[in-house]
Amino acid sequence: MSRSGIGRTATVIAVLMGTLTGVSAAAQEEDIGPGNRALIDAAATDAATDAVTSLSEDLFSFTYTDLKAHEAKFGRFTTGEFSRQYAEVFGTFMTEATSQQATLTSTVVESAVLVLQDGHAVVLVFLDQETSSAVTGQKTEGGAMFRATIDRVDGDWKFADIDLYEGK
Repeated sequence: MSRSGIGRTATVIAVLMGTLTGVSAAAQEEDIGPGNRALIDAAATDAATDAVTSLSEDLFSFTYTDLKAHEAKFGRFTTGEFSRQYAEVFGTFMTEATSQQATLTSTVVESAVLVLQDGHAVVLVFLDQETSSAVTGQKTEGGAMFRATIDRVDGDWKFADIDLYEGK
């Protein structure tokens, strides 16, 4: 596989994340009034930050050898319409990842809770990402920044939406 093949994998991953945007007008104008507990409730803010870090690193890290296992995680990490969107996009990506023997590793380098209300949070997330190909041994490094909406479902935080910020 050529260097451009690794670049295509990185592009596919960016498209994967970029396709998963569907922020409603209501979500874009979150209530930042007295109901917002972000930073006021340090323990809850820390819990939301820890949750989004774990979710981000788990959902956006995978290897071509365990794509089916990764696919099985969707229900544990996502909720609502976002679950369907992620599964649909990831399903189309699986063939590309397999043919290129791609591995994606994502690490949260920073996050900030913008809104925290009962069972709902909006968090800005910065990821470092590395894509590699077992075919060529080449690696591509990059980053992603997105606004994650997470909801508490049956006691667990799950992604309800992601709005990817694209570089200009």
